[in-house]
Amino acid sequence: GIAFITVTDPSGSVDVSADTASYTITAYVEDSEHNPVADNTTVYWNIESGSGGSLSSTSSTTSGGYASVTLTTATSSGASYVVQCADNNTFNIGVYDNSGTITVVAGVASNISLSSGATVNVSADDHRVDITASVTDAYANNVADGTIVNWALTNGAAPWALSASSTSTVNGQATVTVTTGTSTTVNASDTVTATVSGGSNPSASTDITVVAGALDHFLVGIIGQQTAGQSFNIDITAQDQYDNTVTGYSGSVSISDSTGTITPTTSGAFSGGTRTESVTITKAQSNVSITVTGSGKSGTSNTFDVNPGGIAFITVTDPSGSVDVSADTASYTI
Repeated sequence: GIAFITVTDPSGSVDVSADTASYTITAYVEDSEHNPVADNTTVYWNIESGSGGSLSSTSSTTSGGYASVTLTTATSSGASYVVQCADNNTFNIGVYDNSGTITVVAGVASNISLSSGATVNVSADDHRVDITASVTDAYANNVADGTIVNWALTNGAAPWALSASSTSTVNGQATVTVTTGTSTTVNASDTVTATVSGGSNPSASTDITVVAGALDHFLVGIIGQQTAGQSFNIDITAQDQYDNTVTGYSGSVSISDSTGTITPTTSGAFSGGTRTESVTITKAQSNVSITVTGSGKSGTSNTFDVNPGGIAFITVTDPSGSVDVSADTASYTI
């Protein structure tokens, strides 16, 4: 009869992929003289620890001394099981042996997502962004550490660059740093793609767009020669440190000039980061400049001349009243 039971597989700890989610356990059954028991001797099986699993049978018979059963595991990474083979269905009494621990590990890469989502805006002030790929198997388990994620830029024109062409996962995540440009109009966007090496080679992409940074200064458009007392337009643009238009600026600015005669002295509200303002300078002067200030930032125009206007007033200053002229002189400068 049964005197010894030895679980031969697994005799120690083993891992089972969530993709497989099953393991065949084998026991060797001997009599008191260590001979294999007769064929068709019945042994009993039980899951001693672990949840969410099942056995193909609660009993099986020997052949050549060996008996086996298949354990179907859960698909959650970290689930573990110990299975017992016994000579009776009471278990833990009589003759029995336990398997090594059977632990479920992640399957191959099946899904990937990016921390940035499908699109991400990057401030020109920062001109870099970290993109993290989260990689899981078909059952939402984080893939094994060391899984390779390959990164690529669609265009990759300088100054756009990746910190690495591939990175390895830790706890299911791999990160790369993308250096972008600083212009919102030239080479202002690119697409980053992450592809996993192995499994179903899942891939995901994100579109990165450079947007203006914080307000740094105002640009006053070129101003040509003007005439005193006649209105003219000035174009004002809110800009970041890289001269990108700060489209979100909607405040106003104070306006001053080097003659001290400009009106108005406060602009209307900006729209889309720009403002066209009609102003008038009443004092004729050379090398005039206009300065605008708002939100603690400023900007100054080029210098330009303000010429006198047409004749509007004539005043005889001498003589301003009645005077006498000697007959000997018979002349007077007016």
